[in-house]
Amino acid sequence: MLNNIYKKNPDVVKRKIADELILVPIGCSIAEHKKIFSLNELGEYIYDSFDGVSSLKEILELILKEFSIDQVQAEADLLQFVAKIHEQGIIISE
Repeated sequence: MLNNIYKKNPDVVKRKIADELILVPIGCSIAEHKKIFSLNELGEYIYDSFDGVSSLKEILELILKEFSIDQVQAEADLLQFVAKIHEQGIIISE
């Protein structure tokens, strides 16, 4: 799984509100509010790393350099985050 490469879905709009990054799929109605994502600093960093070139392994290495986090926890969090936003169409596989 760490060799997988993802890119941002072009049908998702991102907006910075206060200290949070909000991701909203274009065409999302109020009834579909579950598809709106609010990302913290780490989530924003990971999302911004989805460039269609970098593998999850490379993104994990960047996370470990940038944040004070245990490698095992970082990998688990990354994979969980990717599964969730990929399922919702926020990112797409390359």
